[in-house]
Amino acid sequence: MEHSTEILYNKTEVYCSTVHRFGSDALLLARFCEPNSVQKGGELHPVHCRVLYLVAKVPNSVYPKGHVLSIPEYKLDSAVRSLKRNPDFKLRYQSEALLYTDVEDIVRIASNHFIKLELEP
Repeated sequence: MEHSTEILYNKTEVYCSTVHRFGSDALLLARFCEPNSVQKGGELHPVHCRVLYLVAKVPNSVYPKGHVLSIPEYKLDSAVRSLKRNPDFKLRYQSEALLYTDVEDIVRIASNHFIKLELEP
């Protein structure tokens, strides 16, 4: 799959393909973050992990333009594991042919149904 690289103002590289483009709602960025806390056995433990950052590109009634939401990688992994119970999703995942609706489902589940992406095919 062919892709292009766009450089943001802060020198972050974003990869876009002709097949998958991000809608005007969100720009997806991944980077390392400050420690997150995970509750285990009634105690909070710091965890270093990658984070998916979602930047609101269009203001709405909840967030202004530019508001940043974050989803830790371990929550994305957990969402993928739960979706892999569906044989169709598992096949698409293993063949690296996820649909944009699959990505929307992953983010929705990983954010505890808080974030609803509106990606374009």
